[in-house]
Amino acid sequence: MSGLAIALALAGSSAFAGDWATFRGDAAQAGVAKDVLPEKLELLWQYEMGDALGMGLVVADGALFAAAQNGRIHALDAASGALKWKFEQEDAFVAPAAVIDGAVYVGDDFHVMLSFDAASGKKRWSFETQGSIHSGVQAAGAGRVLFGSDDGHLYCLNAADGGIAWKYAADDRVYGTPAVFEGAALFSGCDGFLHVIRLSDGARAARIPIGSPSASSVAVDAASRRAVLGTHGNQVRAIELPGASEFAALLAKARVASPSSAPASGPAAASNVASSGPSTEPTTAERAAAAERAFDPAEAGGMRSAWVFEASERQFPFVSSAAIDGGIVVIGGKDKVIWGLDLAEGKPRWRTPARGRIEASAVIAPVGEKRAAWAFVGAQDGTMYALALADGRVAWQYESGASINTTAAIAGGRLYFANDAGTVFCFGAK
Repeated sequence: MSGLAIALALAGSSAFAGDWATFRGDAAQAGVAKDVLPEKLELLWQYEMGDALGMGLVVADGALFAAAQNGRIHALDAASGALKWKFEQEDAFVAPAAVIDGAVYVGDDFHVMLSFDAASGKKRWSFETQGSIHSGVQAAGAGRVLFGSDDGHLYCLNAADGGIAWKYAADDRVYGTPAVFEGAALFSGCDGFLHVIRLSDGARAARIPIGSPSASSVAVDAASRRAVLGTHGNQVRAIELPGASEFAALLAKARVASPSSAPASGPAAASNVASSGPSTEPTTAERAAAAERAFDPAEAGGMRSAWVFEASERQFPFVSSAAIDGGIVVIGGKDKVIWGLDLAEGKPRWRTPARGRIEASAVIAPVGEKRAAWAFVGAQDGTMYALALADGRVAWQYESGASINTTAAIAGGRLYFANDAGTVFCFGAK
């Protein structure tokens, strides 16, 4: 038994050195774990939820939280898998949970953001939007939380009571979880833009065209000052952010837009949903293209594209979010390929085929005594793949028995993930 495993066994759940408390692990959403995983990963426990996850697992203060599509939230002891509490409702949870300052936040398919006490499961408050909520929640500072909605808005709420602090109107649905970086929220959506919003009041500092709609959560690499995201246009894009002082000046110039309801061309009029007959309404992709044609370059605030990668073998959207570490961007696609892209130029360093399409986002962790970086990616073939970040070789894999469409969490020297059969798996050292 490793030293880490011994410490965990002696101290129990209190030994969890790091948390994975939000969808991508931290505010910048680079998807990189702080804790070291053992090189020999063994199944420690599994738990049956009864249905697939909404999006991903989170771990905080020794507890694991899973929001499922059958309307249940399961709070488990992260060390043993024992149930701590459970909440049930009729409406499905399609968003990942988040734990911020002792409170759990999760949005549902019936337009509602809910908050619970993390220790007891007691409901604190709820807030209703005008669309389903696929976005996770981030801390926005000053006792506030931040998330997007399919009604085309980014919401900032007071964490204490759910009261609205501000909301920002995009031009279409906001699926991805916003990244928080140097006083700004960065997010993309179905309107085909990367938005840069001042956290304090929701003022728009910039928006940059990304060519097509996006369901990805933006990942920010602080060292290179690049924001990376996938798009429905078969592309992965990197946007170059200004230096710290220039970025602060850009935020200072931001202006708050006039209050508005959901855009008329957005969610309420969306026509890319199956219907009983033909429609003359533009599709989401057509609206995004029209918006880019009408775009004023001054709105980009001086920001520009660093590179664009497009998979040439097969034309499929990238709906997962990128993980970034060691100068490499890891992202899986519906083309059944896990890509390792060079962060500086966007060129492939390696490509590793899977046996199924990939919608789950990659997470990266140091492994073993040498702390070699591995990227963990679930696929629709039911396999959790662990790839060596340096060259993309498969270092470890586990056949879960059902499709994996949600993102893993890594905390306390353990790997957690779930499959579409509703089984949560915990791997670590025995």
